[in-house]
Amino acid sequence: MYSDAWLYDYENKDPTVESLQEQYRYIESVINKSLDRDHQHSQQYEDLSIAKLPVSHFLGDQKPPTSLCIDPVPKDNCDSIPYTSAYVNRQQKQILYAKDIHEKYSQRQQNLNPQIESAINNITSSEFIGYYFYEQMAWYFNRDSVALPGFHAYFQSRADDLMKLARKFMEYQNKRGGRVILGDITAYPTQNDWTPLEAMTKSIFVEQTIMQHLLKQNALAESLKDSQFSGFLSNFLNEQVIDLKEMTDHVTQLKRVGPGIGEYLYDKDSIL
Repeated sequence: MYSDAWLYDYENKDPTVESLQEQYRYIESVINKSLDRDHQHSQQYEDLSIAKLPVSHFLGDQKPPTSLCIDPVPKDNCDSIPYTSAYVNRQQKQILYAKDIHEKYSQRQQNLNPQIESAINNITSSEFIGYYFYEQMAWYFNRDSVALPGFHAYFQSRADDLMKLARKFMEYQNKRGGRVILGDITAYPTQNDWTPLEAMTKSIFVEQTIMQHLLKQNALAESLKDSQFSGFLSNFLNEQVIDLKEMTDHVTQLKRVGPGIGEYLYDKDSIL
């Protein structure tokens, strides 16, 4: 810490102006703020009258640097790095090394196979795609030309549920020490004349697609003997079964009541 502080002071201040006393106070303040303050100490002793002299008086024939220069790092001989750049070079190495460690490893990674890490991100993306669809449906039924508030609330609730599920998978990814990488979201084709029956039928397709993603990744977890991930998925698979049953019931009942007044009454009394 002492040498780092001294080199930084030397490179950033004019040694022909700065006195030894000023340099001492700067180095002392840096050390006192550091975590290593209990092991390193700056001291003054003997003849202190020289403290008023400029730092350059003790540098021999060495001229002070005119600017902060970062020299290229030699590949073979580290000792050949100019000492005026030693502090900067050292800090650069520390930053690059820390970044490399952060990119490659996680302190909390718990036997996370790269295939599982990718699977979690794929499921998250499928949840977001479903979320987009339900948001689209919710605000379609909120139009003044459609005005079915019950269906609006139903699809808005489904959108909120999928957003929560996506966040659960992202949270789980981080807990296992993986990296959350969100893929592109491909929205379902839009149309301007959805009937409640058509929207609910399409919703079943969306949920079945999510179900297939979950089943595929669950099979992967079992093949890789990742019981933790398989157990985590089982809760969502059970929820998918319940949601699909509810939607197929809605489809059956919407077919029964028919369009027009039947849809209006179903929106008012039965959808929620």
